[in-house]
Amino acid sequence: MEYTAFHPVVKAAGVLEKKLHREKKAEETFRLWYVSSGEVSFCPENGKSVKLSSGSYVLIPRGVPYSLRAGMCRTVTVAFDGIDKEAPFDVPFYGNTFEEEEKLLAVVDVFASETKTSGAYASALLCEILLSFADEREEDALPLRLVRKLDAYIAENRDADIPNTELAAVFGYHPFYLSQLMKSKTGLTLRQYVAAYRFRLAKTLLENTDASVSDIAMQLGFSDASYFTKCFKKEVGLTPKEYRNSKQDGEC
Repeated sequence: MEYTAFHPVVKAAGVLEKKLHREKKAEETFRLWYVSSGEVSFCPENGKSVKLSSGSYVLIPRGVPYSLRAGMCRTVTVAFDGIDKEAPFDVPFYGNTFEEEEKLLAVVDVFASETKTSGAYASALLCEILLSFADEREEDALPLRLVRKLDAYIAENRDADIPNTELAAVFGYHPFYLSQLMKSKTGLTLRQYVAAYRFRLAKTLLENTDASVSDIAMQLGFSDASYFTKCFKKEVGLTPKEYRNSKQDGEC
């Protein structure tokens, strides 16, 4: 499974400034730990202890037991699940350089704001961070960076119609080439990808907020709730109300 197909949902996020003494146990969610200052000893089950110095991170799959030990340190941690309940990694992986600290702190701040849409937008930011990790694990990193930047641009302009020509101009590509590049990486044309991104965000908002269908339609740039409902049903097979009810009832 590719990172571009994994859509995280933030469940908790925070900054810790203290000593760490976490007994070895597994989490029910995926977990990202970032060491802002100090040094942390991370030990997965049946694995050797790894020293995480300032600027390092570890991404941990759900269900993997691990322990943490540290003196006084500052860490940022995010717990998240996935809409698709899968992840493109099944063992912990580490990085010694992290260029997304500002964005990670934004995830914490946005999630803590507890507005109707804070969970959805924190999740969108985390998705961009996970794509940045993919750059380290893929030889064809340029298209992945492009996807990450494209996601950010769509999120920033989610309430407007974005033509291919505008996206191509922003990223410095010919519209046809950009669309083909996206299709080779994601399986979707540029127009399909923009639409799919908006519907993923719509799903997140329907699942994690009590915003009305009209409000969600407006936030995502649809002219009215009826048109949004028609497009959503065509894409998902359910109306927005039916989708929200099915999630609340645990049907899908």
